[in-house]
Amino acid sequence: MRALLTPFLIALFILLSGTNVAGIQLSQSLDCNEMAFEDSANLTITIEWDGGQAAYRFERALDPFFDRLKVKGFSSSISSQPTADGEKTIKTFRYVLVPTSSGAARIDPITISYLAMPDSISGELVTEPMTITVAEEIPVKIETGSNKLWVFLAGGLVILVVGAAAYWRKRSAVPDEPILTPVEKFLNALEDAKFSSGSDLKKFQSALHDGLAQFFMEQYSIEVSLLPDDGVVEALDGTKLDEEQKQKLAHWFTQAKRDKFRPVDGSPGEVVRLENEIRAFLDNLK
Repeated sequence: MRALLTPFLIALFILLSGTNVAGIQLSQSLDCNEMAFEDSANLTITIEWDGGQAAYRFERALDPFFDRLKVKGFSSSISSQPTADGEKTIKTFRYVLVPTSSGAARIDPITISYLAMPDSISGELVTEPMTITVAEEIPVKIETGSNKLWVFLAGGLVILVVGAAAYWRKRSAVPDEPILTPVEKFLNALEDAKFSSGSDLKKFQSALHDGLAQFFMEQYSIEVSLLPDDGVVEALDGTKLDEEQKQKLAHWFTQAKRDKFRPVDGSPGEVVRLENEIRAFLDNLK
């Protein structure tokens, strides 16, 4: 009985583990605890807190260690939603992991450093260790002689069956990633630019210039980088923006364009102030 319960309890602990420290909650999930060597696994780390996106800052990139696994894909997102008490924010990190060898693969605890604003009080969140059992790699043998074709076909059939089973298992376990609008994509890029820039206004403006250029192209089909500074507002005349909105977008882009190529000294908190101002503006365009 004990032997039967132990794997179940371990899997339940891994899939539902969570930590709550001083108003900020950490949770993690792994979509499987056993996998074929030819398959992949999805690791999701979620941080939630009551308040807006500026309540906590995460300035350091995550540095996970994987044994017998490697990262095939990574993405992150942040979103906020209103609640009865104000606002709730969710930040998510997603890893797609593939095996490098069979056996007991390990995901070591991941330390997530943060600053609680506005007092810049530092803190850390740490995930729980996790393991995945990776099956042996399926050998593909091409034998010589009369059985060569049959062996090849049998090996191909096995790979197709395993691949199809893994595909349908993943489709039933993991929901499709939502398709982001140009505004949502830009807000995510704006968040990343704020965290990576810290208090360096020039670095933030450089990232803002590139992000706005991409936003103009995806939202309005305008190659704004080819326009003179006084031509940005005119290029927006065919959109649904009112005159004040066009002026604001044009001002942020031309200011970021100038700051990208000249020395800039920003006052303390200027990056956070500017990011909040642009975010509030774009939230109204969703």
